Amino acid sequence: MTLKTRLVLWFSGTLASLLIVFSSMLVLLQPRVGMATLDAELRDDVVTVAGVLDTETRELGPGADAVAGMLDELHLPGKGLAVFDPAGVTLGAQWNALEPLTRQALTPTPPEGARTVRTSAGDARWHVEAITAGQTRYLVAVVASLEPVVREGMILRRAVLIAVPVALLLASVGGWIAATQAIRPVSRMAVEAAAITAEDPRGRLTTATRRDEMGTLASAFNGLLDRLGAALQQQRQFMADASHELRTPVSVVRTAADVMLSQDARTEADYRESFGIVQDQARRLSRMVDDMFLLARVDAHQRALAHADFYLDEVVEECSRSLDVLAARKEIVIERHLSADLSFAGDEGLARQLVTNILENAVRHSPQGAHVLVRLTSDRTGVRLSISDSGPGVAADHREHIFERFVKLDPTRGADSGAGLGLSIARWVAEAHGGTLVLRDSGPGGSTFEAWLPRATPMATREGRTIDHADIARRG
Repeated sequence: MTLKTRLVLWFSGTLASLLIVFSSMLVLLQPRVGMATLDAELRDDVVTVAGVLDTETRELGPGADAVAGMLDELHLPGKGLAVFDPAGVTLGAQWNALEPLTRQALTPTPPEGARTVRTSAGDARWHVEAITAGQTRYLVAVVASLEPVVREGMILRRAVLIAVPVALLLASVGGWIAATQAIRPVSRMAVEAAAITAEDPRGRLTTATRRDEMGTLASAFNGLLDRLGAALQQQRQFMADASHELRTPVSVVRTAADVMLSQDARTEADYRESFGIVQDQARRLSRMVDDMFLLARVDAHQRALAHADFYLDEVVEECSRSLDVLAARKEIVIERHLSADLSFAGDEGLARQLVTNILENAVRHSPQGAHVLVRLTSDRTGVRLSISDSGPGVAADHREHIFERFVKLDPTRGADSGAGLGLSIARWVAEAHGGTLVLRDSGPGGSTFEAWLPRATPMATREGRTIDHADIARRG
């Protein structure tokens, strides 16, 4: 069944249950209510009879004359009336049209109280009560037919049998219309969602009313589409940038091979030169592929941290020394000011990649004969790595842009400028350890990148041994 059908059935079923319960209670209570109302009327009539009979008894004396005078004065429409003395002798009666109902029920001394008497002529309700009028005791009996109560019950049952189905029919029609109106935005959103494709993901759901549940659903779905669209655009941009970056070294290798194969004989120096070009481009391709593979695993949440205990100052020292060769080509001096014996708990391989990427970026962008300053300090909360270069600086509106993938602000630098993935990977490494990487300062005199890593990290286990990182931080 469709959602609309289920809503109508639930609504109609609930309403039918309520109507059936209410109608059943109404039909069951109606005879009791009618009987109670009739008994109240009969008691009031007895009170009226007592008042009139008291007046007549004072005027005419007790006995049949007083009763006759009362019957002449008093008329009870639709009811019968009889007065008896204490011995049960009838002093007077006025049955009106109810005489057929009283013949079988009338006894010499009728019992006091209210009772229903069933006769062949019909059912009657009797109310017998002893009264005192003019210091004389009488027994008054007032009777009424139960036909009005029975007739009201029949009318009520007939009305219920007609009204309940009609009410259910009208409610079902109204529920169907209401469900149709309520479900219509869902149908419209389904059509709009079906029109959104990977080729054209710009479509969005219509959100005419934002304050109801449908508007909230449409807004949430549009937000999901925005995030998916951004991810899809990022993926497409990543593929385009990766293709562009990979094309250059492949073209260089292919060109070198074509040149070497264009002649039948080459000297050993020519071969060495060509293979040197191929080796450089192969190294560049290898690093680029490794970086892209790491970012792909990061995006898929498949690169978990391998926690270990190590000295961060030793990692920074080794990384900076490994880049001395690259710095020496440009006569750049790398100065190191490192806090000694600085213990840290984290992924040592990723920490090396973070330091290498930032330091390599500083060397590449520093001019000939410049200085690169590396500082490593610590406090109670964490460690702080600061690397300053002597490059041209970064414009204020590009300071966050440089951490995006494949971003190179100076494309004229050529192949030695890298693929534009180093800073993106370095920031991810810092954030994966719960820290940050920012461009703290930049200007014409150079830039300073600062990475902050917390030292207090959760407990971890490695090779069955429990490592208390907080204790290591205290001792470091």
